[in-house]
This record gives sequence, structure tokens and C-alpha cells, in this order.
Amino acid sequence: MSCKKTGNENNYKANVSRSSEVSIAQGMGVRSSVKARDRITAGSAAAIDLKTLVSELDQLRVAMRAEARVLEHDEAIASVGQAQKAAETGNEASVMDRLKSAGKWGLGIAEKLALTAASEAIKKAMTL
Repeated sequence: MSCKKTGNENNYKANVSRSSEVSIAQGMGVRSSVKARDRITAGSAAAIDLKTLVSELDQLRVAMRAEARVLEHDEAIASVGQAQKAAETGNEASVMDRLKSAGKWGLGIAEKLALTAASEAIKKAMTL
């Protein structure tokens, strides 16, 4: 982790590697702490809670199995399962890499089931 001053004496910018805990002091006696591994931002302001994502990916995988008809669907299901495992361990890069393979079919099912975290994560993964 690295910190650098950004302007006035009370503002700092922290660069954090995955699975790091960040503590940033702002002003006198104020402290903020964030666990980077609990959220996926993937270049956007909106973060995805990993616990929610794990749960939604499990629901998505089950629904995808029920609708699978071709080999490509089976491959997408396996990718969602691998993304779920990666989310359980906090491996953001692997989550996004695996979700790319869920594709439009997986995204469509996630949206149909109103799995917001899963839908957002798949959309982000597809744009990387």
C-alpha cells in the first residue's frame, strides 16, 4: 500500500493491493478502515459486495443448469461456478476473468432473476 498527499494537509490518496486493509487518518482523531477484499469496483464508483455476489452466483448457476441446452451453456455454467469460488476467497481479478465467459446468456438469466450484483459484475467483466 502507498499513500500520498493530495492537496491540503488532511487529504490523502491510498493505493491498495487486493486483500489489504486500509486505514486512513483524516483530520484530528478521525479514522476510516476498509477491507479491499470485501468489494469489487472494477473501474466504477459502484462497488459489489462479495458476500452478496457469492450468493447470487450460486442462484445463477442453479438457474443456468435448468436452462442449459448446448455445450456453450455448460461452459458458461462452469465459469460462473469458478467465479463463485474466486469470490469466496476474495480474488477479484479471477472473478472478473471467469465472469467474462458467462456471456450474454448468463447475463440474461441474471437479469431475468433480478440478481443485481451478479448482473453488474457480468456487465463489468464483459467490458474488461
